[in-house]
Amino acid sequence: MVDVLVAARDIEARSALGSSDVKVVQLPRDAAPANALHDATGTTGLITTVRLSANEPVLPTKIALAGSEGTIAVLPPGQTVATSAAFRAMSVNIPDSNAAGGLIETGDHIDILYTLSVIDPTKPDFVGRIVLQDIPVLAKTLTVYTLRVDAATAERIAALQASGGTLQLLLRAPGDARPAGTAGASFANEAQRLLRP
Repeated sequence: MVDVLVAARDIEARSALGSSDVKVVQLPRDAAPANALHDATGTTGLITTVRLSANEPVLPTKIALAGSEGTIAVLPPGQTVATSAAFRAMSVNIPDSNAAGGLIETGDHIDILYTLSVIDPTKPDFVGRIVLQDIPVLAKTLTVYTLRVDAATAERIAALQASGGTLQLLLRAPGDARPAGTAGASFANEAQRLLRP
C-alpha cells in the first residue's frame, strides 16, 4: 500500500486548492498512478487545471502554481494585456489520427488544415486548405489541445468546427515560422492531374 493524495470533494477546474480540498488515502501500489502525489505539503494555493472528482488522485498534470494561469499562459512571454492582441486560450478536441498521431505536445506550434465536402448537386467536390498557421499549443490533455489564438481566430475556428468539415493539426518543426505558401487543393483538381496522360 502507498499514500496517494486525492481530492476530498468534487473540485471545478481552475480552482485554488485549500487544505480541506485534498486528503491522503492508501491504495495498492499497483493501482496507484506512477506520478501520484503522496502528501498534501505545498498543495495549498495550487490551481486545478481540470475538474477533479471526489477521491480522484491529484496528479502533477492536473494542477499548477497560483498566478501561472493554470498550466497555460494566455499571453505570450513579455507581453501584457495593454501591449498584446486580445489573446484567448481555446480548446479543440482532435483525434490522434488528425493530430500527428497524438505526438503534438505543449509548447509545439501547429498549422490547422481544414477539409470540407462541398455540397453542390451539379459539381460535388472535396477541398482542403491550411487555414491557420503557426499557432502555439499551450496545453494538451488526451485529445484536447488548448491553443493560443486571438479573438477573431477563435471565432474562425468555431465557425469551421460547426460547418461539418474536419480539422487536422499539422506539427511544425521547432523554430519553423515560415508561411506554408499554399493555395489549397480540391479533389476535382487532383482528379484532373491523375487523368492526365
